[in-house]
Amino acid sequence: MSERKKSAEVDIKTMRLYTATDRVLNDLRQETGWSEHASKPLSVDVLNRYDQYHYHGTQAVEEAAQLIDLTCADIVLDAGAGVGGTSRYLAAKYGCKVLAVEFQPDVNETSARLTRACEMGAKVTHLCGDFVEMFGTPQGDYTSAQEKVLKENGFQVGSFTVIFTFLVVLHIVDKAATFQSFYNALQSGSGRLVIEDFYQIRALSEVETETLADEVYCEKLTSIAQYTQDLQSAGFIDVQVTDLTASWTEFTSSRCHMFEEKMERHRRVYGPHVADGLLRFYKAVSTLFSEGALGGLRVTARKP
Repeated sequence: MSERKKSAEVDIKTMRLYTATDRVLNDLRQETGWSEHASKPLSVDVLNRYDQYHYHGTQAVEEAAQLIDLTCADIVLDAGAGVGGTSRYLAAKYGCKVLAVEFQPDVNETSARLTRACEMGAKVTHLCGDFVEMFGTPQGDYTSAQEKVLKENGFQVGSFTVIFTFLVVLHIVDKAATFQSFYNALQSGSGRLVIEDFYQIRALSEVETETLADEVYCEKLTSIAQYTQDLQSAGFIDVQVTDLTASWTEFTSSRCHMFEEKMERHRRVYGPHVADGLLRFYKAVSTLFSEGALGGLRVTARKP
């Protein structure tokens, strides 16, 4: 593993959303009585109440899927899959085949563990790695282990018809390389891209810049205009942007208040360190939105 990768894996843990990857398991056990030794598969519908770390949960995934006319014939790359909520929802609802790529090994393992519990392995494949490096060239750049998983499941660079990526690009400084990797991964002619992400509304103060870097693992944001231009420069066409700022401002505020109201429960279920860290993270993001620093967007685009 390169020193850059080692550093990035450590640095992203400053984002308190990822300090305890078994949080979703604790939620399941506490709220549903679930056990990995249960005789029946875990319901994806039940799990979806706890495994959606992006805004508006499965509603956002469903809206995006309908926008691009997703079908069972699609081959989906979930880039930055987290604990796999988007991947499992799409596979269960639409019957499509999904490759869930996640950079953090512990998060990827939790994601794969949940997919096994749902018995969704025939539709959802998990792969740990840096998707920007993996699909950074038209030929692909994989480790031998990654290549084995891809070949065994019929995936390769240029084979995906759809990419979903929710609240991921904001963590990556090199947006141009990221968008180029998306372009390379997609099939020509039929490849569609869906992104939900942050954008920068105004100049940030020094404190806001530090908060983004320290609490959100985000060192660079761009305007909507720059976002669109960068996608077009990568080769994408039909770039359509929907501004979600008002909805996300309300969502992040509500999430923060609801979490704080149940702190006794959260400290008991997650542990004080994790619960207190999550509240700090939720407050930081809510403040950045409410004070007009951050905006939210959904982008759809197509590879010609």
